[in-house]
Amino acid sequence: MSLFYRKPFSLCCFFFICGALLGFFAFENIRKFALVAFTAIGIVMGMIALIRKKSEYFFLAVLPMLFAIIGILYFVLYSARLEGYTDKYVGDDKYKIESTVLSRSFISNYLSIYELRTHGIDDEKVNIKMRLEVPFYLELAEGDRIGIAVYLSDFEIVNGFDQKHYYNSKGVYLLASADGTECNIIGRDSSLELFFGNLSRRFGDIFDKHLDEESAGLVKAVFLGNRDGLSDTAKRDFKRTGGYHLLALSGMHLAVLTAILNGFFAFLKVKKSKRYIILTVLIIFYVALTGFCLSMVRSAIMLLATYLAFFLRSRKDMFTALTFAAASILVCSPSAIGDIGFWMSVLATLGILIALPFEIYVRFKLRRILVKWLRKIIRYTASTLIISFAAILMTLPFSCFCFRAISLVGPVVTLILSNIVSLILVLAPLHLMLSWLPIFSSAIVFLIELTSRFILWISGVFSEIENIYVSLDYDFVEYLVFPFFLIFAIFLVVNLKHKIIIPIFALAWVMVFSVFEYNALNDPLTRMKYIRLGQNEYICLSTSGENTLIDISDGSGGKLSTAANEAVRKGFCEIDAVILTHLHKRHVNSLKQLASDQTVRKVIIPKPINDDESSVALSINYEMELLGVETLYYKADEALEIHGTILKSEHAYIKRSSHPIIKLEFDGAIDLLYIGSSYYEYGTAGSSENIIIGTHGPICKKDFTVDGSRASLISIADEELISFAEVKNGEKAKIIKNIELITLICE
Repeated sequence: MSLFYRKPFSLCCFFFICGALLGFFAFENIRKFALVAFTAIGIVMGMIALIRKKSEYFFLAVLPMLFAIIGILYFVLYSARLEGYTDKYVGDDKYKIESTVLSRSFISNYLSIYELRTHGIDDEKVNIKMRLEVPFYLELAEGDRIGIAVYLSDFEIVNGFDQKHYYNSKGVYLLASADGTECNIIGRDSSLELFFGNLSRRFGDIFDKHLDEESAGLVKAVFLGNRDGLSDTAKRDFKRTGGYHLLALSGMHLAVLTAILNGFFAFLKVKKSKRYIILTVLIIFYVALTGFCLSMVRSAIMLLATYLAFFLRSRKDMFTALTFAAASILVCSPSAIGDIGFWMSVLATLGILIALPFEIYVRFKLRRILVKWLRKIIRYTASTLIISFAAILMTLPFSCFCFRAISLVGPVVTLILSNIVSLILVLAPLHLMLSWLPIFSSAIVFLIELTSRFILWISGVFSEIENIYVSLDYDFVEYLVFPFFLIFAIFLVVNLKHKIIIPIFALAWVMVFSVFEYNALNDPLTRMKYIRLGQNEYICLSTSGENTLIDISDGSGGKLSTAANEAVRKGFCEIDAVILTHLHKRHVNSLKQLASDQTVRKVIIPKPINDDESSVALSINYEMELLGVETLYYKADEALEIHGTILKSEHAYIKRSSHPIIKLEFDGAIDLLYIGSSYYEYGTAGSSENIIIGTHGPICKKDFTVDGSRASLISIADEELISFAEVKNGEKAKIIKNIELITLICE
């Protein structure tokens, strides 16, 4: 099988894409080498074609190399432009910007966030998208033209999240921060971008008005691409079940809508040529309505290419349409080069196109061997599973190296829900058109809510199955994924006589990958991680894919979820238990957020000792009950067994702090002693094989002695504590300054 056989235009687009990736992501030396290599290959191949008088091969040899060189240069210039923004504007200077408000991201009494299109910085005309953050309440409407004095900065990595890569991939290049100055509204702007944005919001308001909250959120996600109305729990369930792609606007959504409209116009006896003209207009309208989502644009270009092939009376080729769509998007929107969703859409479509011949072959064979009443059901099931597996295989690199996890029930959930989600795509526009008719509107609302509840229920049922969402963060992953795609690429380029080799190879690789994954998930090693995020500390104990997270923090927002992400990197992506060492009112929201974002089986909290702690405990119990999480209690001096390790905790108080000082002793496969530094003001801490002197509570301000008689590792939080610490009998101990992550592994 050869994807490029007799497809010179597709080959040129493919080489442009390869050049684009090299120009943006490769190191400078590799870029230079690639430019020289493509130039040399093009010259040599072109000369060979001329010498052998094969003029038809001359352009086939030279043009792809030329397109690759153009791709490299285009994205080298794009990278230079991004660096130019940073070099020119980022710093301590204050700038007066004139911008148009595109959308609102967040607003409160203490923080307002907007997305802007900036037209001027001081007296210089520009055209840059920015993210505006102001530390006060600022009410702005989309389309407002504003003037405001700001400091411009680059995006940073926050709690492991690379903001720079994320916002740059969305075409947002700078962060504008105001320091309390006034914002002046100097006019109103109107553009097609704002018009379709307002129209989309109005349609969303209609759904909000007539549907219940959960149904409206699902319909807006599926039909308009706005997932803001979906609850965190619903998003978590779709992620765990591998059905999140059903919510993201994609080729499937556009294909379903166009197929329905095409069938409707065919029923009305509209000629094919007129149908395609009408569908072209409707496709462009819908893509604009959904904010020119890249996966939708890609799908739209492919569909329009097939319509163009019809008018030109030429044979349509979906692979050529795919490469042309991807190359066109990169030219018109170079920020897409870093958009993970765009590349996953392209690769998933490629997987489907590769699998189609095999899927047709299987359907043909099943038609011959099955009785009539079984034929349609089994053929549909087999077809959906083959296509789903193909898309998953092709997007596996991103699952491994970007998301670090994959759902084991994704194909099954796709099989069950794809047609039901398609029903939403039919009912949503009908509701918009008929919402003014009470009888029809009520019937459609009933069907939408019934369908939405069923979708959410199915997603929730599958999400409750234990251990369906597994980590791919293992050492062996790159040694399996990269060779697979290298061999797979060779199969695609070479014109194979027996096409059955491709699915056989893919199936064999899946079996090998599954064996390695199974062994990794059942790894008997016990791992203990100490995770420090600022003044917040966590300890995770993991074995055979089970994870228990011990929270020694004050419940600061966002930190618990960040620690949990680190905790589940080796095993099943769920937290079997969260253990609180003490109760703080911030823990209510942090646990609620964690249980909404990830699967938490149970929360274990200390029994309250006063009215304030009782209030916190009741609030935690209430919020966890709503999310289906079991809440258990333990006494402060009670020993807990965690995956074969005994945990003993001790709380104490000193006069200068209202926070308890903490001592945790782990006795089992890994011996560990955690001590909040101020514990040394209270009493003797003891010794252990591994000692971590942490930051919880007030920092110890006097000299203290650490018993290192049994220790092989002593970790002390910071330089200040090290200056107060004296290690006794610690000749064999390795003494380190406390780092953000310490991992201990034992058989």
